[in-house]
Amino acid sequence: MNRYRVTCAYDGTDFQGWQSQPNGHGVQDVTESSLQCILGVFTRIHACSRTDSGVHARGQVFHFDANWKHTELALKKAFSSKLPKTIIIIELVLVSKDFHARFSAIQKTYSYQIQQAPVSPFDQRWFWEMRHNLDVKKMALAASLFEGTFNFRAFSAKHRHTVRENTVKTVSSLQVLRFNENCLKISITGSGFLYKMVRIIVGVLVDVGASRIAIEKIPSWLELGLRSPKMFVAPAKGLFLDNIDYRQSIIIKKYFEKY
Repeated sequence: MNRYRVTCAYDGTDFQGWQSQPNGHGVQDVTESSLQCILGVFTRIHACSRTDSGVHARGQVFHFDANWKHTELALKKAFSSKLPKTIIIIELVLVSKDFHARFSAIQKTYSYQIQQAPVSPFDQRWFWEMRHNLDVKKMALAASLFEGTFNFRAFSAKHRHTVRENTVKTVSSLQVLRFNENCLKISITGSGFLYKMVRIIVGVLVDVGASRIAIEKIPSWLELGLRSPKMFVAPAKGLFLDNIDYRQSIIIKKYFEKY
């Protein structure tokens, strides 16, 4: 039995998030169904991140165990041929058995795309359209306040958290960048993220840029951990899971069986 590490990308518009759903409309459902067609048996896959309904991925990672007697390239080609066009496999490699897509990850990077102009009908699925001006300098200043280790309870869409859930997270980088005249990209890298945390932070940054929220409010929200009614969740369609970083000791480490 070998363990395979897979990096995939998908357009999340037509899926109800990554996680398996009773109606079979999760990215996980479609991916496992495709894998079953190849292997002949149901095989559970384990992903790093459970992206929400409508959220996209450029670099989602999952792993699975399987008895496959051919090459990794052959498995990648067979797997790819069974997937819908909205899901693609970027990389498929053998890894050691101590690799786990979720627990071996050390940090994740998400990005959010905003367009301050009418969005082309061909791009509607991937941008939050914004018709008013935003002060990017104020947004960048506000973003810097989130960098560090804080209790992000206030920036979660969950009203209650279990005792076992750790709401303390480390954000190593949060940047607001203009990548052309009308488009903004908000990029955030951290050790982990709470439910809808990234979209709530984006919503706060947009409100700061639109002068609806004062920057001075952010430190108190981080300190007190209380969700403000002024916070809202940015639309899912602008959010992308960009990249997942792993410990170098196991990332893409070839697994050689002992004979």
